[in-house]
Amino acid sequence: MAASATRGPIHAGSWYTGDPKQLREQLQSWLRQAPEQAGVARGFICPHAGYRYSGLPAAHGYKGIAEDPAKKPQRFFVLGPSHHVGFSGCRLSSFDVMGTPLGDIAVDKTVVSELKNSGMFKTLQVDTDEEEHSLEMQFPFLKHLAPDATVVPIMVGQIGEEDARQYGAVLSRYMDDPSTSIVVSSDFCHWGRRFGYTYLNDEWAGGPQNAYKSIEKLDRLAMDAIESGDPSRFQSYIDKYQNTICGRRAISIMMHALNRTTTKLEPKFVHYAQSSRAQDTNDSSVSYAVAQIVPK
Repeated sequence: MAASATRGPIHAGSWYTGDPKQLREQLQSWLRQAPEQAGVARGFICPHAGYRYSGLPAAHGYKGIAEDPAKKPQRFFVLGPSHHVGFSGCRLSSFDVMGTPLGDIAVDKTVVSELKNSGMFKTLQVDTDEEEHSLEMQFPFLKHLAPDATVVPIMVGQIGEEDARQYGAVLSRYMDDPSTSIVVSSDFCHWGRRFGYTYLNDEWAGGPQNAYKSIEKLDRLAMDAIESGDPSRFQSYIDKYQNTICGRRAISIMMHALNRTTTKLEPKFVHYAQSSRAQDTNDSSVSYAVAQIVPK
């Protein structure tokens, strides 16, 4: 069990501001800049870089949270990768509360208990939980936009496609509840020598010093595969290109879950950006592809 019932906002002050007033103003500014949404989203794929890079892209997704308090989600499943510690399967936080500079978010312990009882989920080590940023980066947006909602934080480790299918089947049981949303925390291509990934298609780039064009094409092929709703197509894409989408396993779980729901839902990408325009392999960039899960 966690030494403390509350996981503090460990990365506030570095990955994003820890000042509540400044943070709220930043979130409101990014949300104002994001286009108005036609409908209400039931889930999201959002990035988890520092907010100077990912704040505005993420706002394009979270703009889909209903403004009407009666229609706001009451529970968010938040799935994200482990960047620092390797493990198999999916693990659940032992904390009761997720702290943010804007206030605390309660963990839905009833659902956590149900997931543990399935025999498929282990408990996350406290130090691994606190070191990882992928889940935490979503919490300020959720607290700001759905202040009364609970969360079910799930860190995703090494899993195969059959594992993803089984985890998706478990989560699909909750997704037919209209008050439940799912968030996958993921950046897209991490490109450049410092990331150990420099796939470059000269035809896609269209000329020298245009690596960023090849990167965008590479990412958009992934986005197309995800929008297709076919997890095997997405996995084939990953196998072929080895694109460094850090939340790819969490995305696979989400895709399998959506395929099992009675409510027909599908991912639609609403925004794409890169941290910089890489020209060649001496440069580096991280991509941010943002999706909303919407009714078909």
